[in-house]
Amino acid sequence: MESREYMDRLFRAAESNYQNLIPAGCIYHGKEGHLRFAREFGYGLAEDSDEVRRRDTIQSSYSRYVKLCGLKPLLDAKDWVSAILAGISRDMER
Repeated sequence: MESREYMDRLFRAAESNYQNLIPAGCIYHGKEGHLRFAREFGYGLAEDSDEVRRRDTIQSSYSRYVKLCGLKPLLDAKDWVSAILAGISRDMER
């Protein structure tokens, strides 16, 4: 699956489940939860071997994340991308 398609599916699922806010008690709640979500997103992106396509998906994912947070993100763009890259790196180490 291409990274853009993966991102669309992941965020559509999250948006339909959380409706712009991630509730307390959810594994993705709070700043640590948002970092976990970004790392897991990155882990899935590692499957796309096209580096340019993957980079474009990472860059466009922050706006989707902000929308998921109801325009009140807990992570800035730098932290979001760093966590995604950590997820990709974790996959590459295997």
